[in-house]
Amino acid sequence: MNEVIKQTIFKLVLPVLVPVAVGLGSAVIATKIMVEKLDTRVSHLEVQIERHEKALDRDFARHEATVADISHKTDDQEKRLTRLEALFTETQTLLTEIRTDVKILLRGGQQ
Repeated sequence: MNEVIKQTIFKLVLPVLVPVAVGLGSAVIATKIMVEKLDTRVSHLEVQIERHEKALDRDFARHEATVADISHKTDDQEKRLTRLEALFTETQTLLTEIRTDVKILLRGGQQ
């Protein structure tokens, strides 16, 4: 009777266990392949991120240099503008005096 039970169990259990074992084995292999592909993609992305960060750092440094250069030029232009405004005011004053003198001369030297 034990032999019959063993044979029945082997006939019923073995056809179920073999596909389950094969399924588990293929799942493990597929998981390892997927993990390897993901690792490859992640490492590629990390390299790209590092490259982009370096490019951003270079661009930021270049941007800072440009901003510093522009502010220096702006300071120079502000100084020139201040000098020109002073010169303009002085020229306006002299022009008013010249006009007054010309009017006096045209009237015959009388004030």
